[in-house]
Amino acid sequence: MNKPKITYLREKGEFVVIRYLVDGDEHQIKSSDIVSEGFAEALDELAEAVCRVCQFPIEDADKISVLGFTVSKKGDNDQVTFQAKKDLGCGTPLNIPTPNRLLEEDSGDSSILLDAKSRESLKKLQAEAASYIENSRTLRQIFLPLFEEEQEHEEAA
Repeated sequence: MNKPKITYLREKGEFVVIRYLVDGDEHQIKSSDIVSEGFAEALDELAEAVCRVCQFPIEDADKISVLGFTVSKKGDNDQVTFQAKKDLGCGTPLNIPTPNRLLEEDSGDSSILLDAKSRESLKKLQAEAASYIENSRTLRQIFLPLFEEEQEHEEAA
């Protein structure tokens, strides 16, 4: 299997939803498997990216929880938007869908290019998500045959 290109990631309560492309085919995984510490750290690192994109003070990063991102196409270029929430201290968070930012510089407006530090943080999270997918696939390969065997045994009884 070729390396998956992560195009969507959301933390939704106890689930993680990841959409990815492999050889042009879109796949999705929704899992309640516990994410690695590296995965959680990479997601947390993106709080500063949200601050930079939304022009919040960088000190506000500790009040921001990044929920995920979406990568889409703009012409030939990929662009990203982050989904986050900011604690306002009043019991209801501010939901933040950031403006789109290009992942690669094009001949157009470089002011909408995601900064280098944020691109690195995003790549780190995408790598963690790819690892998460591979681990989930491995677990299914190990346990699914056991589950199917157990089901067949119960049906025969």
